[in-house]
Amino acid sequence: MNALIVLIHIPKTGGTSLRVAAERYFGAGAMLYDYGTEARLTSDLVREWVYEREDLAGFATAAAEQRFRFLSGHFPLDKYVETFPDAHFVSWIRQPAARIWSAYRHFVRDNGYQGTFREFYSMGRFQNQQSRLLQRHRHRLEFVGITERFAPSLARFNRQFGVRLRQHAANRSPGDDLHEPSTLDLQELEMLNADDIKLYRSFERLLLDPV
Repeated sequence: MNALIVLIHIPKTGGTSLRVAAERYFGAGAMLYDYGTEARLTSDLVREWVYEREDLAGFATAAAEQRFRFLSGHFPLDKYVETFPDAHFVSWIRQPAARIWSAYRHFVRDNGYQGTFREFYSMGRFQNQQSRLLQRHRHRLEFVGITERFAPSLARFNRQFGVRLRQHAANRSPGDDLHEPSTLDLQELEMLNADDIKLYRSFERLLLDPV
């Protein structure tokens, strides 16, 4: 199966582990990355065609000519569905409270964020982020993995797409001295992320399926 695989990499869902596994399997030369103009990881081809020329048709042609196999990035599902009509669109999702707590730890550790957890999860940009990235053209998603069961999800991914990616630990947060979220925080966070909870539960059956 040689069609391009497009990973909508939702932050703090294990997407980095999948990206590293894909790079080791396909080879660095078969990978494309779109993590925005400020990210060093973003591929030169993406910078040229998507951000400088703003020519998605040209990008699709260039990607096909060079036979790329995997495109990953922090972009919404609808960004490339028309650009790559034959691609396989995939993503990973995570229990919302765990994902937001992990994102908060990342912002404190790496971005110098000094606000409280409540201040962090109260910002609109961090609410229902999973469902917002996947809401349009969700019918194009061919696969959704579950972070809490990464290995079984990866096994399904390999069977479905005829590949042999191997799990690699990547981008794991080291220990810190932050207190765990309070019960009140978790209750309020759930109220603010009802769409993400609904999305997660819609795929929760994957947690129980045999592999």
